[in-house]
Amino acid sequence: MLDQRPPEKLTSREAILKGARSCFARNGFHQTTVEAILQEAGVARSTFYRYFAKLDDLLIVLIEHEFAQTFLEASAAAELPGTHAEQLAQATFHVATGSLHWFKLFGLEDDAVRSSKLIIAAAPDLMQRVAVAFHPMLERGRKSGALRQDLTNEEIIEWLVQNIWTLRYLKHRPVGAMRDWIDRLVVPAVLACPRQVQFSQGPPGSR
Repeated sequence: MLDQRPPEKLTSREAILKGARSCFARNGFHQTTVEAILQEAGVARSTFYRYFAKLDDLLIVLIEHEFAQTFLEASAAAELPGTHAEQLAQATFHVATGSLHWFKLFGLEDDAVRSSKLIIAAAPDLMQRVAVAFHPMLERGRKSGALRQDLTNEEIIEWLVQNIWTLRYLKHRPVGAMRDWIDRLVVPAVLACPRQVQFSQGPPGSR
């Protein structure tokens, strides 16, 4: 017998977040008003301000959720079979593409300066989050001698984050171009023997 129970009703806060996500995806964050979200969510203005002081605060909550999901996927990618270089490249690629996805999803591309401030507010501990996701992989790389000994884990994380941020400017190019950048320029810079690296996915430009 089919389950006849009605779907669980969203809380007011959940309805606001869902409505905001739809509005941001349709119009972009910078073109979305509180009024539009109220209509989408079917809640009163007083209900909105019970949970969020301003629109920026709502976006920060959504970004925090996306960050958490992105780093879960990066951690999983770091455990996939392959060489240390491949694991590092795949995990970095997950973070870069995940960030681009929600950057585009929330319509944050129009005002890079303001958007960057919002992202920093959402994840002031960005470096720490990357470190947690990448730490087991980096430790394996150290034990195997795959990583440069003159670089600390913190310096490697900082290098990866800087390049992930830079990769936003490749957003209009094919995804393969982003992976090529990571394979040819980002990952080899932290490896002990970069010239010996061969990625199983094929040479740069083949993806």
